Amino acid sequence: MSEVESLAQSKTGLRHLQLITALLDSEHLDGNRQVGTSAVYEAAKERGEPRSSVTGDLGALQDRGWLWFEEMNAGILTVVLNQEGVNAAEEFKEVRSNRRRRNQEERRAILI
Repeated sequence: MSEVESLAQSKTGLRHLQLITALLDSEHLDGNRQVGTSAVYEAAKERGEPRSSVTGDLGALQDRGWLWFEEMNAGILTVVLNQEGVNAAEEFKEVRSNRRRRNQEERRAILI
């Protein structure tokens, strides 16, 4: 089982994978892999999540080496995706879209 598959087994890991994927898929991602964070903060607000939860998740992604940011007084305005983060997001999208593989993992988890 890969790191991404392992992370997807926990709520926090799944949330982090969804966040890095949302950042990668953002229409505002530029050629330097820099993207603004306003859309992810807005999505969290719509789900009723506090702003601090997104900030904490972004910090966890930076700790993993998946992205980089500088926190300003106004908060985290932009992040730069590192190659490790891009790779994790791409693998997560592949795992999520591969129905056969997902069924095998679910079967394996039930049998263990």
